[in-house]
Amino acid sequence: MFLLLLALFFLSHGTSNAATAPTRDLAMGGNVTATSDPATAPFTQPALLGGTPRLESSFSQARLDEETFLFQTDTVFPVLKGFGLGLSWDEEVARDQVQTETVRDSNGQVVVDPTTGQPLQRLLGFFARNDNDWSLAAGATRGPFSLGGSVHYLFTQFGPLRGSGWGADAGAHWAGGDWFRASWVVRDLGDTRLRFPRSEWTVTREAAWAGSLAILHKVGDLSFGLEPGANRAWRREGRTDWTGGLEAGYHQALFLRYGINRDRNSFGMGLVAKPPKVFKEVRIDFAYLARTGTPYPSRLTLTVVW
Repeated sequence: MFLLLLALFFLSHGTSNAATAPTRDLAMGGNVTATSDPATAPFTQPALLGGTPRLESSFSQARLDEETFLFQTDTVFPVLKGFGLGLSWDEEVARDQVQTETVRDSNGQVVVDPTTGQPLQRLLGFFARNDNDWSLAAGATRGPFSLGGSVHYLFTQFGPLRGSGWGADAGAHWAGGDWFRASWVVRDLGDTRLRFPRSEWTVTREAAWAGSLAILHKVGDLSFGLEPGANRAWRREGRTDWTGGLEAGYHQALFLRYGINRDRNSFGMGLVAKPPKVFKEVRIDFAYLARTGTPYPSRLTLTVVW
């Protein structure tokens, strides 16, 4: 049971990232790498950090199901012209999780339940699961090309058990004038492994790639963006997930969004304000995931530009 829960956690942090993708990305299909917000670049595309103009911070909180909550915060800032850094922390907390263990006899052999024919399980209790992902990202831009990467430290606690591991991402981005963007990112380079020192358990998150193209157009105060994309596990057999996102903006202050990912649709909007003498800019992003089967399909993010 414990390994199953960890596997679900790792899958939820995979390429499609239905659970943990930033709010704007979710509203546009969950695979937006070419036009990500600078504040969420450490997660989506670290190469975009090279174009970070100012210090930005974003904050998100969401309820994923009856017992699971997600907290996210990101901060990005320029260091030199064309070079920026980003810090992020994602925490997923699940309450009342069942922990069991396989029963073994005095010789260490697995005891089989005569009723089901499966290994007999013993209930250890109900615990909270706490999964954390801290990352440090850097990106550099020269002309139309950008490169970036990030290092992740993962830590999980499930009752008395603790596990940790390291991972890395890398990305590339190309800007073709004002109307075209191309982006590609590889997540979990060389696979990310979560190890538990007091047991033989190891949970692996396979390397995966994601890419998208963005076509942008502006007419007066109106702006439009189309961003198709795809993602897939690097080695695991299976289909490629194709995604698509649309965004329409007015005066760079109001944005309406639509996305599709497999058989899931998503909708969203963004509001941008520039309060004088307080912050350079404040952004509020909202996303709603349709046909997900979850009782909590919405997400909200606050971003502040200092």
